[in-house]
Amino acid sequence: MNKLVSEIIIQFGLISLAGILYSVFTIFVTEKIGNRARANEIQKEIKELNEKIKKLQNSKEKKGEEELNKTQEKIPKLLYESMMLQFKPLILTLPALFLLPPFLKSIFMDFTITLGFYLPIFLQNFEHFPNWRNVFGTIGWFWIVFIFSSLIIQLISTVYKKIKKGELNGIIKA
Repeated sequence: MNKLVSEIIIQFGLISLAGILYSVFTIFVTEKIGNRARANEIQKEIKELNEKIKKLQNSKEKKGEEELNKTQEKIPKLLYESMMLQFKPLILTLPALFLLPPFLKSIFMDFTITLGFYLPIFLQNFEHFPNWRNVFGTIGWFWIVFIFSSLIIQLISTVYKKIKKGELNGIIKA
């Protein structure tokens, strides 16, 4: 095999691996630090509180007003907790995001890949939105691999959890 071709394959593989590993890292950190289960509980609690508030607002009783105020006081605390759960993972994932693509670019300066099809790129030129491209450099390829691997990992994770809970048994047997 030509030395240039083998170098391109190695570059392609390493950049793709970096994108996949970063997606695994972000999903892992989000699951462990972000506590997605608690965030879902908070959403459910807020929905229930909002329904309770609607009922209490329609009530004309004096006791209902006091309960309404107590119920409304709970929502900001829950929203704050939810926001913190969403921002905690960023403490670890953002520094890695700011360091990894430029690091890859410095190692693989001349890397380009031409796909046989075009992809819509949303953050390049807002005058021609979306921009369809098939040629990507190091950072562009990293982002494409990261986005698609994240989607695939999330899909596999969701299906696995549903199978584990027994929610897909009817679909799988059919």
